[in-house]
Amino acid sequence: MAHILIVDDEYQIAQQLTLLIRSFGHVPTFTLYPEALFDFLKGESVDLILLDVNMPDIDGVTLLKQIKAHPEYQSIPIIMLTGDTSREVLSECFMVGAADYINKPPDKIILQARIQSVLAAQESFEQMRISKKELQDSLKIQQMLNNNLLEATEKLEKSKQELQNSLEIQQMLNNNLMEATEELEVTQEQLIQAQKMKALGTLAGGLAHDFNNLLFIMQGNLDLMREDYGGDPQIMRYLDAIIEAKDRAKNVVNHLLTFAHIEEQPPVLTQIHPAIERALNIASNTLDDRITIRQNLDRTCPPILASATQIYQTVLNLCVNACDAMIGRGGVLEVCLEKMVFIKNPPYFPQLNRGEYLHVLVRDTGIGMTPKVQSRIFDPFFTTKGLGGINTGASKEGTGLGLSVVYNIVQNHNGLIRVESELGKGSSFHLYFPILEEQNNFQIKEWGLEQNFSTQEPAARKLRILVVDDEARLAELYASEFELEEHEVVSCYDGHQALEAFQKDPDRFDLVVTDQEMPKMLGTRLSRELLKIRPDISIILVTGYSPIVNEQNFQDFGLKGFFLKPVNFEELFQKIRDIFQN
Repeated sequence: MAHILIVDDEYQIAQQLTLLIRSFGHVPTFTLYPEALFDFLKGESVDLILLDVNMPDIDGVTLLKQIKAHPEYQSIPIIMLTGDTSREVLSECFMVGAADYINKPPDKIILQARIQSVLAAQESFEQMRISKKELQDSLKIQQMLNNNLLEATEKLEKSKQELQNSLEIQQMLNNNLMEATEELEVTQEQLIQAQKMKALGTLAGGLAHDFNNLLFIMQGNLDLMREDYGGDPQIMRYLDAIIEAKDRAKNVVNHLLTFAHIEEQPPVLTQIHPAIERALNIASNTLDDRITIRQNLDRTCPPILASATQIYQTVLNLCVNACDAMIGRGGVLEVCLEKMVFIKNPPYFPQLNRGEYLHVLVRDTGIGMTPKVQSRIFDPFFTTKGLGGINTGASKEGTGLGLSVVYNIVQNHNGLIRVESELGKGSSFHLYFPILEEQNNFQIKEWGLEQNFSTQEPAARKLRILVVDDEARLAELYASEFELEEHEVVSCYDGHQALEAFQKDPDRFDLVVTDQEMPKMLGTRLSRELLKIRPDISIILVTGYSPIVNEQNFQDFGLKGFFLKPVNFEELFQKIRDIFQN
């Protein structure tokens, strides 16, 4: 099953190709924006690209040249999509490096045959390359063995002692070969796990996007109902129960987003012991009285490149799982932080390279795990608890995402995780985070989870706001909330409709609030078109999920604000006040 990327600015053609490729048993992805191609390739592994020849912003041949000039992507096979089959066009495509071409609109049988042909050719080429490399390695090894044999023969002729030395060297080589074989097996298992995590992460990102839209609608309408029925205790009890369920669902979505690793965070040099202490404080609030916490945190440990929030989430997840393993029987929860230096790969964990690490240990004296359970604990949605809501430490229900999130966070920090467990004797989780050799270029960030919002009074001027969201309920919710603030609102349900409304009277609007993932036009593209008309227009982008724009790069798109759904309207109102007061 191959991952195939379609680059075509015609939505209908891209959608048709997506459906056809999916029917062939492959995984299709398409983008309507050629300029986003390289950003997509940075984060995704692609086996084949279908590239349109004629596109408005950049022609396919030029883009083909750019791909083939890039060392990292030049080996990806490319099939050109064209309605122009003239010899000149096709010759240029093949000269640049195209693998094949397909006429538009595509014929299903021809499309399938040519895709399979190119993939088969690519696979054959890859196998040939691997075989050549293996042959070269074999020749080198053979030459090395011949040299060793010659040296051993010479030493044998000289003396008995030299023979003994030769045998010792041979034994050392055998041991190294055995260690290398074991390390290769572990690496292969890690590769399989990483590939599985990546595929499920893509699914989790899509699910989180849809759920965030629904939760946003729920949250906004619940806020409005609280304002209308706040004086009725019976209704408020019902609303509180719904809000509690909504918050638990939001926690599940946050787990999905973390598991999917949607947003790459910039490196920040962080002291992690405050995050661990905070996690222990939270976990202690849900402890069984018979569980004792022992902590041994070396506060002199150097900082590492990390997200303090994600370290906190990792330790809290491990502590909650440890407490669950000791419920009803009591025991000891031990958490340690120390600096470790490995001058060689440790035999108990050969994939850990030499160097300096921060070692975080979370150990319990609970029920432990069987080898079968231990082999699956990092699998998404695998749980030994009953299926249900988010695990709070007191509930026996779980989503099966906690340890998957832990695994992803450790991997994303270039760290490694090792588990030791025996049934009836508890479990130990060892986390190793690399310490930078050079830290001069990074500024240490202090730990902090809470965010204090300004209490400034709202801006006196009322605004004219253009709201764009393909989810009609969300657009209505925006209108209700903004109108409560006495702003004037115009709602549009896709990017084209919003662009037309803006073009008719560009000076009518003070602010645009737009969704990102919309079928006819992405929010970033709409923003680009609006800024061409009015460079001074303020735009806030709201999305449940986007692989393109995030909290770190939104200003690169000319945006004044960025929010992930579900949005807290108080935060949104405060951002609007900040924009127009500045």
